[in-house]
Amino acid sequence: RDEINIYKRSVLVPAPRGFIIRGELKEDYNTYLKAMTELETRCFQPAIDRIDKLVERAINDYQIKISKRKRLEQAVDFISVEAKKINIEKRKSTQQVVLDINKRVKELTSELMIDLDNQIRIVKDKFKHISVENESDLDLVTKRNELAAEITAVSERNTNVLDAVIRQLEGIYWEKDENNNYITSEQITDALGEELEVLRDRIHADVELSQLGLAVSIIHHEFNSTVRSIRTSLRDLKAWSEINEDLDGVYNNIKVNFEHLDGYLNLFTPLNRRLQRKKEEINLLEIKSFLIDLFKNRMDRHEISFKHTNGYSKGKLYGFRSSFYPVFVNVIDNAIYWLNESNIGNKTIRLHADDSGAVYISNNGSEIDARDRERIFSLGFSRKQNGRGMGLHISNEALEKIGYKL
Repeated sequence: RDEINIYKRSVLVPAPRGFIIRGELKEDYNTYLKAMTELETRCFQPAIDRIDKLVERAINDYQIKISKRKRLEQAVDFISVEAKKINIEKRKSTQQVVLDINKRVKELTSELMIDLDNQIRIVKDKFKHISVENESDLDLVTKRNELAAEITAVSERNTNVLDAVIRQLEGIYWEKDENNNYITSEQITDALGEELEVLRDRIHADVELSQLGLAVSIIHHEFNSTVRSIRTSLRDLKAWSEINEDLDGVYNNIKVNFEHLDGYLNLFTPLNRRLQRKKEEINLLEIKSFLIDLFKNRMDRHEISFKHTNGYSKGKLYGFRSSFYPVFVNVIDNAIYWLNESNIGNKTIRLHADDSGAVYISNNGSEIDARDRERIFSLGFSRKQNGRGMGLHISNEALEKIGYKL
């Protein structure tokens, strides 16, 4: 038990003091805390339980007479001694910090008073060399103001510094709640700082998304008009190709490429909420057909199989198509990217659904790093080259608004 506790202390990384960790560093620290919790439940505690069983077996095998009450009392005493040892160390550290702060504050106040005394002495020395007999009253007032300003400047500087120190010391705050837990000023500051950072990131993202949405809306409108014109021209060209065999190859080539381009245009249609005002029952196979139309050429190019299970073929979702389609598009787009990066054979994306209504999208590419499993849904986080880190965050938020979760 001692060796286990020594090892636990050796891998313990306390939160840094003096500043609040944020952003990616905070995510890394939270991942570390989760890993430590997992180690506790899957490694340390089972090891301690194993030790208890070995002790119990030894007692039975060697017929050692030890009172169960005594063993329990010793275990409680051991835990109590360890707890007191840790708390005594922390108390000493706290008292030392208080002494250090007290010493530094005294040194600061002494230094500031010495500065003020020196400035007053300098001003008085200047005053000795002023000839008042030959000066007018107006000049004397000006000279007096200049000398007073030198003293006042140092005094105000000292006052501002001491006010700042007082505010910092008054900011050391704690309070016990009804559950006997202590809430400290650091926790409050950390929570407020984190909330501020999230709101700041959200504002930047909302501005960027609004600009992006406006651009997409304009493209959709203009592209729709152009597509209608191209469709008419294609029908005219088809009539000419039926007469002139030399145009047949040109027509087919244009038609195939246009249908591919038109497939991307059709992506905008289910994403436009104004076109999908009513909730409806959506067969999951319809979503797969949409994804095939959108990604078929890309999957063929990267030799990726796109499969689904019987459970998926029977599954349904209820809601707006505009809420679900972008999520599937984003996840499949990520899957294709990372499958292509993993350089494995038999690349496969598989769709599945169970009786509870959950839908699963899996692939046989590289596993998500344990540090990133929660972070991938954070705004701005991406492991893609030149990635913006917006897709999964937006998709997850959109689903949570309608009672789902990615």
